[in-house]
Amino acid sequence: MKAKDTKGFSYYKIYRNGTFLGSSTIPYYGDILPGFGNYNYYVTAYYDQGESGPSNTATVNWNVGIEERTADKISIYPNPATDVIFVDAIETVIELQMLNNRGQIIINRSVGNKKFSLDVSQLTSGIYLLYFKTNKGMFVKRIVVE
Repeated sequence: MKAKDTKGFSYYKIYRNGTFLGSSTIPYYGDILPGFGNYNYYVTAYYDQGESGPSNTATVNWNVGIEERTADKISIYPNPATDVIFVDAIETVIELQMLNNRGQIIINRSVGNKKFSLDVSQLTSGIYLLYFKTNKGMFVKRIVVE
């Protein structure tokens, strides 16, 4: 495979749903979504010779509608929390992921229990999503850390 020529590269331009968001000289970009829904992203690169064509589109589905399905399957308390949260699930939780408001995974751990606790004392105040993987599927809950 032949390496791409990067001579004259200046920066990337990032687009969400066809709207210019910003630019970056590295191939990473963080975005704060305006609300729940589907978002399509693509980038172009600027070189001395001009702008490239758009990249392949990446789609992000930011949707918490499935949270309502978990109301009777997983309990989290206290919520809001400051130090520790306790999880009580009907099904064994195989894996837990916690995402911050930027969609970054900040906790990813194997569980293997129906009841467990999670230390949140070192987290900054904000809203977090907890993704619970069980044999019955994936469930999502939202917590507030103060």
